[in-house]
Amino acid sequence: MLRESLMPAALTEVGFLTNAEEEAKLKDPIYQDKAAQAIAAGVLEFLGWIPGPAAPQSAPVDASA
Repeated sequence: MLRESLMPAALTEVGFLTNAEEEAKLKDPIYQDKAAQAIAAGVLEFLGWIPGPAAPQSAPVDASA
């Protein structure tokens, strides 16, 4: 499907209709909005239009040990 596209494309799966809990979420307009917002934010982050989440800070390494 995406292999033949002449433009950039992304395929997302936000749930499976074969799972009753996920099906219920997919029917919920609030869940649909959250999923759409997350997908849009991911695309904008990929394009560099918004900064991504900060990397977790790790403890400094003691080179003398």
